[in-house]
Formats: sequence, structure tokens, C-alpha cells
Amino acid sequence: MSGKFSENYLTNLIGALFAIVAALCCWLLFSIFSNHYVAGRWLAVSAVVDSAGVKSSHSRSMSRSLPTFNSRVMTSYRYQFKGVMYTGERVDFSFGSDNFADARRARQIDLLRSGSPMVFVDPDNPSNSVLDRSLPIEQINFAIIFLFFPCGLGTATVLGWLAKLAALADWEWPGRFMMPMIGLVHSLPAFYAPFFAPADLGLFGWLLVLMAGSVFLISVRAIWRRIQDPTIGALLMTGRFQR
Repeated sequence: MSGKFSENYLTNLIGALFAIVAALCCWLLFSIFSNHYVAGRWLAVSAVVDSAGVKSSHSRSMSRSLPTFNSRVMTSYRYQFKGVMYTGERVDFSFGSDNFADARRARQIDLLRSGSPMVFVDPDNPSNSVLDRSLPIEQINFAIIFLFFPCGLGTATVLGWLAKLAALADWEWPGRFMMPMIGLVHSLPAFYAPFFAPADLGLFGWLLVLMAGSVFLISVRAIWRRIQDPTIGALLMTGRFQR
């Protein structure tokens, strides 16, 4: 009994941790998408670059003998908007450093060293600016993949808790819809780029969109079938789902 309790406790703890990571991934994606959407109406202004370079750091993984180098572009620039001089440091809407966007960083460094690059300025708050307002698609792809697995385990854990609470109130339908809801929730973030920035996707991004689209359609079909047939997904006394 004690062993089973410990196993259930560990499973729920791991699920809760992945649920927290899933929430962080969703917050990161929402922040990137909202910044990108708002910046679409920002105005292009010529800037003077005071400094530009790539800052790299390394971290050693227990599973690797060689360190992993993470990099990000660092800059400082000046621009004039409506007769007032401002300074800026934001390069794009990505978060932190990574080791999989070297081509993007090279393009940004070329922009900064082009002489007089254009930056995009928020007309309502001119102190807010960005050099590259395109989507940081490499980070987005990574977050979407990570959101499916292993963070899907966290979402399943949370929805499982909600289904158990609903069962205490004799509500069976949350448990019936749990599995398709996991697919629905985790596939939605992949659809921002095709609608608002298709040129930023690239081949791998489009492959992720196709994968997420398949999961979305399967999930919608499963939800529709459960609406039509209340026996599909009904909880048995064993706690398993009917097919």
C-alpha cells in the first residue's frame, strides 16, 4: 500500500512539474505572438548602432562530454522619433539565449553592421523599439515540440485531476473529453504563424503545422463523436476509457 502511494505521489509530482513547464511554454508563446502582432503597426525609423555583437555562454550537460554553447545578439542603438532621441537594446522578440538559431543571429548582425539599419518603433510609446520584428521561429518550433512532449504529460495530469474532481460531483463528461482536449490545446499554438507570418515558417515550421493540424482535426473529430455518442470515452469502474 505504501509502495503504491509512493508511486502515485511521484507520478503526480512529475506530472505537476511538467504542467508548470507547459504553462511557461504557453506564456512564452503568447508573449511572442502578442508582441509580434502589436509590432505589425510599428513604424520603421533609421537608427545609429553604438555596439553590436554576439554573446555566448556554455553549459555542460551530464549526458554530453562537450559543453553546449548558447548565444544571443547584444546591441545598443539610437534613433530619433518626432524630434526626440531614444536608445534601444531589443533585437527581437525571442527569450534568452539558444543554440539553434545561428542563421537568424548572423542575419541580425548583418543588419546591425549595415551602416544605418531600420528599427521598428511603437508610435504610442516611442521608447519601445525592436530591430527584427519577425517571429523567432526556431524558439517557437522548439516550444511547440516541447509542449507536445513531454509537457503533454503535465496537461494530461491536470486534466486528469479535473476529471476526478468532476466525477465526485457525478459529472462524467469532463473525463470523456479529456484526451481530445489534450490534442486540441497543444495543437493551437502552431496556427499563429501560418495566419500572421507564413513567410517566417520555413520547411520545418510548415511540417510542424501539418502535424499540429492533423492532431487538431483528430481531436475535433473525437470531440464531435463524443457529443453524438455519450458512450464513447465513458469512464468504466476500472478507470479506463471505452474505445
